[in-house]
Amino acid sequence: MKKILVIEDDRDNMDTIKLILESDGYKVFGIEGTTDIIKSVHESQPDLVLTDYLLKGQNGLSISNALKSNLATQNIPVILTTAHRDIAMCIDKSSFSHIIIKPFDIDTILYAVRTGLNDLNRINGKV
Repeated sequence: MKKILVIEDDRDNMDTIKLILESDGYKVFGIEGTTDIIKSVHESQPDLVLTDYLLKGQNGLSISNALKSNLATQNIPVILTTAHRDIAMCIDKSSFSHIIIKPFDIDTILYAVRTGLNDLNRINGKV
């Protein structure tokens, strides 16, 4: 069972994303804070991280950059969600496997997760 770490400070969004992913057979860990993200990633060992852009303390870009600069986590696909279309247009898209504009639908989330996990399998030579 693939594991997904969701970083989202809005409880309703967190619950919605968890419901979508768990219904599709994923094991989902959710965190609302941005304190010690790398530690949370090491503890949960996710196959994919899905993070909101605007969070208290950090933003999704800094989280992705921290993961990509750590040898142990650099290959974990990161999906960004944001309600701000202008942010999605301006940030470095190479830091993310997908960028999803809110509001999102079930198919968009599942497509992004499945594609991100397929990319991970390709990197790890499991395809």
